[in-house]
Amino acid sequence: MKTMKSNLIKLAMTGLMIVASATMSVEARNRGFFSERQAYEIGERNGYEQGLREGREDWRRGRRYDDDINHTIRNGRFGYRQEYRYQDDYLRGFRRGYGAGYRTGYQSSRRR
Repeated sequence: MKTMKSNLIKLAMTGLMIVASATMSVEARNRGFFSERQAYEIGERNGYEQGLREGREDWRRGRRYDDDINHTIRNGRFGYRQEYRYQDDYLRGFRRGYGAGYRTGYQSSRRR
């Protein structure tokens, strides 16, 4: 029983190492190969997800959107990584996605 348990642990650890190395190799292969369009799309997706969360939270707390208070959209670097390379494209996408996500999150929460 003890040997079987030990073998299962070794098997599980080996599986985790394989998954981790596969993830790293994919990331390493993609490093530095993002196009401007991909950077924009990643920024838009990240912005949408962040805006959606913050829109729902603001509605829940009874707050209204305020550009002066909202640092996330002004900063826009949330989720940015160096391998995206095109920071301006990422930021444009992030801001656009954030606005859309925020409106969706705020309005969908009101309808509940």
